[in-house]
Amino acid sequence: MDNSQETMQPQKVFPTQNKANPWHLIDYAHTAPDDFVIPEGHWPGFDIEGLDRGQRVRLNQLATVFMCEMFVHFEEYIVRFVERHKPRLTAHIREDKLDRFIEEEVDHINAFYALLKLFRPDEYPTSCLRMLKWSSADDFLVKTASIPAFFFTAALFEEMTLYVVDVMNEDPTQSFAPVHSVMELHAKEEKSHVGIDNHLLRQTARERPRIVFLSQIALSLPIIVYSNLALTRSWNRQARDFGRREGLSRAQTRRIAKRGLSSSDKLGLENFFRKQRKLAVPGGRAMSRLLELFTL
Repeated sequence: MDNSQETMQPQKVFPTQNKANPWHLIDYAHTAPDDFVIPEGHWPGFDIEGLDRGQRVRLNQLATVFMCEMFVHFEEYIVRFVERHKPRLTAHIREDKLDRFIEEEVDHINAFYALLKLFRPDEYPTSCLRMLKWSSADDFLVKTASIPAFFFTAALFEEMTLYVVDVMNEDPTQSFAPVHSVMELHAKEEKSHVGIDNHLLRQTARERPRIVFLSQIALSLPIIVYSNLALTRSWNRQARDFGRREGLSRAQTRRIAKRGLSSSDKLGLENFFRKQRKLAVPGGRAMSRLLELFTL
């Protein structure tokens, strides 16, 4: 992979604290197959005329690697925010629940790194992302985001990660076992994390003046926009590199770059919007409606 436009930066390493957990039962002792690892239909935008089977398989694996990097990047956001603001958060949730929350997120980070190393051992010799890099803007957001803005964003991201395993279950013949195992256990634990996100939104909505909460939850929008732009820029670079390696036309490369939402993204967004309507915190419905207009 051509990474001339990316500066590889070491990520913070989060050691797993609890060794007696189901994550240690996942078998990573596999060789990445020369085949689809997530059902091809997961990314409808990749239905591109002129790609042979080998190119489609390599694109499928590239998208899977990018997804693993994305999950690591945003799980790290959550861990860093919770660690930094733990004294404030324990006013709204028990400390032992926060500790478990962090511990499970650390397990998720380690699991996705294990998948990255399985797919591309030469490119991931250590726990360091190659496509997405931590920036000073990320540090600023972790430092300054309010609890409502951050956990509205976290609820959105975590909800969108829950349904990859559902898509994989629809076609086991195109589902690589280690990826399925990680996505299955990840979804199981993330469901409780979404519950924590929404609990924190409810608690802060009760305790803060309505106008303050409204202004804070509205500030989730620039966080979401910034994150989406960062992902788009990074994916565009991967699409260009892939197009050059595979000898694709400009039109084909543009189609890959503008891949659109995956099937699991759409399921996650639909469920997020539905949950926010039921949660009914000030501004939640309006924010959800605004996001819905620009996504689905």
